Amino acid sequence: MAQTYINTATQAGNFEDLVNFITNISPKDTPFLTKAGKTKAKGIKHEWMQESLRAGGSNAKAEGYTPSFAAGDNTVRVRKDNQCQIVANPFSASKTQEVVDKAGLGQGSEYERQKLLKTQELAKDTDYVLLNNSKVVRDADAGTAGQMDGVLAYITTNVKPMGGNTIISEDVYGELTQLIAEAGGSPDTVLASGFQRRMISSWTSPIREIATSETTLSNTVQVYRGDFGEQAIVYERHMPTDQIAVLEMKYWKVAYLRPVEHTELGIVGDLRKGFVLSELTLEALAESSSGKITGLKTSI
Repeated sequence: MAQTYINTATQAGNFEDLVNFITNISPKDTPFLTKAGKTKAKGIKHEWMQESLRAGGSNAKAEGYTPSFAAGDNTVRVRKDNQCQIVANPFSASKTQEVVDKAGLGQGSEYERQKLLKTQELAKDTDYVLLNNSKVVRDADAGTAGQMDGVLAYITTNVKPMGGNTIISEDVYGELTQLIAEAGGSPDTVLASGFQRRMISSWTSPIREIATSETTLSNTVQVYRGDFGEQAIVYERHMPTDQIAVLEMKYWKVAYLRPVEHTELGIVGDLRKGFVLSELTLEALAESSSGKITGLKTSI
């Protein structure tokens, strides 16, 4: 029954309690995109040259040696390529939304806020495709979008498939780094999903070390020191859960045909419309310097 006193259900004009800030907890980290080198692409088919030394072997010549020549004596360069890919995000805002008072933005521009968010999302998309995509040749006349070969598609020399039932171990990891070393690589970075990162951290007995200038105890593997050098273990949320990539980062570059750009289409009706866009590809200068383990178990 209705109350005989003033209460919040009957009295108009009570203010709502909406805090005046915006909390965004979405992840924005893009480890591979951030760590990879940057270069310039000049065409939608980006190409580079690659050469390699033959394996060492017995080499003894008699005194007074006179050389003879064969085609196999020469080092032949190989032409490599990748497709440029367009990544883009559209956004829009009504002119009314532009001018109303907004929690966390005040009367700041909704359009500009959306541009910031869509640019951050573009970086996440770029990090994902650089790792995971497979090449699709562009056909502009047919409307076929070009796609690049990502890191995981490019690595074909040093691969250890595990069949889906194996938890990553130091032995398995050591076998891969040995393959890479024998192919001439010196990997420095491991990209791993959350589960595989935890499994790598479990290899060592917990060791707590604290420097006099630090107040945080560390109980996890951040740099792995093994038989074939040191590798930083990096959590990469865009890695497939059942794989790890072991990379020599100096041989992986992002080639930009068009760096990130913003285009506003102007006022369309009562809306502001625009998009952010980038056109780029992956340059894999020496995929044999890196390797991957596939088909790892993804739960305990």
